[in-house]
Amino acid sequence: MNETPAVTDPRPRFDQAADRLAALVGSVRPEHLERPTPCAEFAVRELLGHVTGVMRRVAHVGRGGASHDMSTQVTGVTDSGWAAAFADAAQQARAAWADGARLADTVAAPWGEAPGRTALEVWTMETVAHTWDLARALGRPSGPDEGPAAAALETARRMLPGDMRGEGVPFGPVHEVPGDADAYARLAAWLGRDPEWAPPGGMLLTPGDEGYDAECEGFQAGDRHRPDEVVLARSAEDVRQAVADARRRGLPVAVQATGHGLARSARGGVLVSTRRMTGIRVDPEARTAWVEAGVRAGDLVAQAGRYGLAPVNGSFPGVGVVSYVLGGGVGVLGRRYGYATDHVRRIEVVTGDGRLRQVTAGSDPELFRGLRGGGGGLGVVTGMELDLVPVERIYGGRLVHDGGAGAAEEILAAWREWTRTVPEEMSSALSLLPLPDVPDVPEPLRGRYLAQVHIAFTGSREDGEKLVATLRATLGEPLVDELREMPYTESASVFSEPDAPHAYRSDNVLLDEGGLGPDEVSGVLREAGPDAGVMCVLGVRHLGGAFARGSGAPDAVGHRDAAYLLSVLSPLDGTDSGTVRALHGRALDAVRGHTLGRRLNFLYGPQDEATVRACYEPADLERLHALKEAYDPVDLFRFTQGLPEAG
Repeated sequence: MNETPAVTDPRPRFDQAADRLAALVGSVRPEHLERPTPCAEFAVRELLGHVTGVMRRVAHVGRGGASHDMSTQVTGVTDSGWAAAFADAAQQARAAWADGARLADTVAAPWGEAPGRTALEVWTMETVAHTWDLARALGRPSGPDEGPAAAALETARRMLPGDMRGEGVPFGPVHEVPGDADAYARLAAWLGRDPEWAPPGGMLLTPGDEGYDAECEGFQAGDRHRPDEVVLARSAEDVRQAVADARRRGLPVAVQATGHGLARSARGGVLVSTRRMTGIRVDPEARTAWVEAGVRAGDLVAQAGRYGLAPVNGSFPGVGVVSYVLGGGVGVLGRRYGYATDHVRRIEVVTGDGRLRQVTAGSDPELFRGLRGGGGGLGVVTGMELDLVPVERIYGGRLVHDGGAGAAEEILAAWREWTRTVPEEMSSALSLLPLPDVPDVPEPLRGRYLAQVHIAFTGSREDGEKLVATLRATLGEPLVDELREMPYTESASVFSEPDAPHAYRSDNVLLDEGGLGPDEVSGVLREAGPDAGVMCVLGVRHLGGAFARGSGAPDAVGHRDAAYLLSVLSPLDGTDSGTVRALHGRALDAVRGHTLGRRLNFLYGPQDEATVRACYEPADLERLHALKEAYDPVDLFRFTQGLPEAG
């Protein structure tokens, strides 16, 4: 080992490193002690014994002893005694080196005689490195300040060149690191650790850690989780361990991939972040895809599109596939192919007992039934096998009309009559929304109340144009005409929804055939139309067709006989949630006589029990409560939307 001394006093950095490691040792719980660490020869227990032993050796050398007199492995400490043992050893080390004159003395270091300053600098480097080891083993960040690691890395490069490895040197070959790696990862790599090493159960963030706030944020900016811990899951096993650990400690569990449909924000407990679980496997021959919990719809569309296939995805490409399917999944091509949940073959889920299960219609028909359309209250779904459909191109897009001055009611009536004439291959929706008179809005649309018809037809362009021709004749010349034949990979343009996170609330109802009558439409627009005072986006989706039939395998998607889905969404820009919710309630009251229920996919924000209950048929709700009692009797997954209280 090179022995070029540093010119600065290493004691302040040693104290800082010892304090940081002491805080981390203090966070170790007895159940952590058998966890592996990046040091292959050490579990956490042995690593604690080693760092405590090193501190005792530092103290011994500081008092004039030789390194080889003192073992670097302490044993016999009780499971709950490591924090005190390490703190005592660190205090002894500080005291032994309190006299600065010792830094200039020659000491008996592990590698031979060296100036005291050099030996303490190396022990500081070792302390920082083992801080990374222990932090990784516990799933914790190494610290927001890279200064200690940067200084330790400089020492490591000077004292332990990359070619000084092999027999007698307790460090492996240098690992490569990406250009954006932080100082802790670079230090670990230089000392022979794998900088990408992660513990079973996932990395862990707590309030105050760098990245905690960003991890809690989701697309729904109106609500944010504030858990005690965030587990950064990368695998189903990470999720399983996180759930099992939370259950053992009596902590509730929330889960988030994109945060698009956040219903209940966690206060305390554990948030399992699945956004890193983005694996997709497409089997073009079987026409299936396996998707992990963090996969977004747009990524699945792109992967399936390489083989001329498509998932039964929703209108927004940023939505998480798994949560969308758990809520039923009202797809762009739903009249032709039904709900997304109709196309589930297998579900991988961690239930409240901490077990990872592979659930199919054959292996566990009741749980398979409940997970498909029942929301997320039965477990954390880590992956799904989904059917893909043979759709490579569609005819579709938007027709945008001016809906002001009463035109919205006429356009909606014309579209409603047109929907009664089209085949299942034609899926469509209508949206009504005001646009502000600001420069960011294109000139033809600025300051108008828009009526948009959204078209997705799986037949030929010629047949699609013929079907739409009758609607065009009634509606007249649009402000914008975007209908075209397109690859399905461009189907997000059918709805062209905003992709920036924002705060919003939404409610919906499922309607029978009479739900869009003139009186009902007038009542809705009176409350949530252009003069509402609060911006409201009204959406109406044509159901029927395959939506009504299902796949033949029982599920929890109720009210399949609905003809239309009516939704109302409002941004919370300066408007309190209670005002928006009351407005939405008044608007949907206008169609109360034709309401069959609700759909989970379009409930954004906290909802009352009655609203969530309306998403299910009574028999399905009874089954879901029985499943909840069987798989999550302590209500571990209480932050998910989808299952109201029994009774």
